[in-house]
Amino acid sequence: MANKTHIVGLFIKYLNGTIRPAELTELLLYFEKSQEGDDLTPLIQQELNDTAIDDTSLKDIVDKVETKLFAETMPTDLPAAAGRSKETFRRVWWLSAAAAAIVFMGLSWFFWNQPAGKKAALAALEADIAPGSNRATLTLSNGRTIDLSTDQSGIVMDEEISYADGSLVAGQEPNKKSVVPAASQLTLTTPKGGTYRIRLPDGTDVWLNAASTLKYPSKFDERERVVELTGEAYFDVQHADGLPAGKSGRAWPFRVITNGQEVEVLGTEFNITAYGDEQAVKTTLVNGRIGVSTADKKPPRILAPGQQLTNRNGDIRITTVDVSDYTAWKEGQFVFYGTSFPELVKQIERWYDVSFEITVPVQEVELWGTVSREVMLSQILHVIALNTSLKFTREGRHIMVHH
Repeated sequence: MANKTHIVGLFIKYLNGTIRPAELTELLLYFEKSQEGDDLTPLIQQELNDTAIDDTSLKDIVDKVETKLFAETMPTDLPAAAGRSKETFRRVWWLSAAAAAIVFMGLSWFFWNQPAGKKAALAALEADIAPGSNRATLTLSNGRTIDLSTDQSGIVMDEEISYADGSLVAGQEPNKKSVVPAASQLTLTTPKGGTYRIRLPDGTDVWLNAASTLKYPSKFDERERVVELTGEAYFDVQHADGLPAGKSGRAWPFRVITNGQEVEVLGTEFNITAYGDEQAVKTTLVNGRIGVSTADKKPPRILAPGQQLTNRNGDIRITTVDVSDYTAWKEGQFVFYGTSFPELVKQIERWYDVSFEITVPVQEVELWGTVSREVMLSQILHVIALNTSLKFTREGRHIMVHH
């Protein structure tokens, strides 16, 4: 492990904009691999106290540092966009994101060690928007709405509704009648900036992305398991083997109804993106086998693992994709592989609960790379700005895009 004092020195060089490419690589790799990052805090705090940084031009310094770092980390021999390597772009974006993270970490330490007067001058830089978190509401058949705990990541449907740790959802008491009537319809809703997980009565696990809704029964009937989805969700369906057979003698099918299509499975993992403001519904199969029925009444299209069906108002297209690009949100990542800026904006709006106003042409702007969904809004905007000609101005939760 590198000497801590040496790393602190590199960090100060970073803030001053004097760090060399080899030193930058060393610093970024240290923060990537180190398990002792917190031990550096007192040393860096002391160095920042002893370092004269003009607070009136701090933002300009940050912009200059990030621009310089990006120029030094961007490969100079990138081929044309169509032939660019996904790994190359992911590496470049990781460097940009890591650089932004270190800058903002340093600004935080710098801010809290300044006199009160300087803190006021820097307050605007500290006003930021946090990423999404565990937030959802559960609506019962009688219209009653329950705000689910933000300290929990999901609920389990059984005789009672409990959280993943076994504690009961508010409104229920042990050994008393469940808060949910038998055979009732429920709705799990995540707002913008929210995500939640649910285990359905049959054992199927569903991860719900931001601004999404899942409608499901408190108990599935004997013939089939049917849920309705608006938004995006990842399904890990309990296999029909061992589950009760339907009256027809067939295995217990699981159906997901979305806008303009229906997906039928017996046991598999897949992702569906079906937001109302998107032009297409995308169904991506991770493993197993599914059949997708559409409004054209044709026989179900059968997907194999690694395939994606895109339904654009009845125009059906099946392609082979890297499924990790479409399930990365469940693992806490944004993945952009030739993603258009308008499409990226929708993802950011849902996750950070913000709105964008675009006043310049952006249709030709594409983004490539991977960024954590845990970073602050300002950090992801900095990374985008470094990789494009776009600039951002924020007023509250409203972001204006310009050149």
